[in-house]
Amino acid sequence: MKFISVPHEGDPSDIHQRFTALTIKPVCCRYWYLTHWESRDMSFPYWRLYWNKNEGATISYQGRVYPMLPESVYLISPCTPFSSNLRSAPEEKSEYLLLGERLTPEDSEEELVKHGHILHLFIHFNLGLSFDSVQPGIYKVSVHDAMRERLEHITRFLPSHYEVFDLKQNLDLHILILEALSKIPEQIWNSVMQDRRILHILERIENNIGGDLSNRELARHAGMALNSFIRKFSSEMGISPQSFVEQKRLEHAEIALQYTNDRIENIARDCGYRDRFYFTRAFKKIKKITPAAYRRLYQHEQI
Repeated sequence: MKFISVPHEGDPSDIHQRFTALTIKPVCCRYWYLTHWESRDMSFPYWRLYWNKNEGATISYQGRVYPMLPESVYLISPCTPFSSNLRSAPEEKSEYLLLGERLTPEDSEEELVKHGHILHLFIHFNLGLSFDSVQPGIYKVSVHDAMRERLEHITRFLPSHYEVFDLKQNLDLHILILEALSKIPEQIWNSVMQDRRILHILERIENNIGGDLSNRELARHAGMALNSFIRKFSSEMGISPQSFVEQKRLEHAEIALQYTNDRIENIARDCGYRDRFYFTRAFKKIKKITPAAYRRLYQHEQI
């Protein structure tokens, strides 16, 4: 899907400003009808915004169940292990069963609802490192009149124009995301880290994911002694530099496996792994599944 990019304003020499500015980067925006939506503890490295036009689905996190009502949109922060379910679907033994289709101009929403299907808008997006590194959670946001108008406009547009958004659809999408984000509790942003040296390193990791990200190289770019850098990074992030690098490389790989048709060998190289074997071993250690199996499981069904 192609989106019009919004240029970043501000002094490029001001590292702090560049990191605290919000940059919405849509990954996908789709409108489907669901027949099955049974999953357990899905977790992905991007935000999700969900809106269902009719009742019948739930999402849950840490024992709390959220019935998905048309009067609310639901934001899920990155790396939140949430579960989903359709109450009308028969019980399945599988912990993952996502079935549905993209709505087309020929589909009647009324008929789909009559047959028990759920009309489901889903938007995946990132906000940049600072605002993607927040506490896990699901946030319910009430839909006001202006927001509903935007939701209706997007869902009318998507059945026939889902590949390319024009200016109006881009504006609706960005405003919708911003409106929803503005309603979630302010305290979730308290974890946004402010040390400018570490922020600079986070930017380097994000923009150079396939390059040399050794501790020595990162310390050099931070202008710090090696041991001081490792201590400071671990204190700020709650994780060692190399564990963080590995986490970000695997997050980039997840998105590439889901949303591109690139060869796994190329994804491995682009994400900083020397070969497919090494990448597969690292990926399976964390995700408990090989990259090839992950792609078969999630690609084209990620709702």
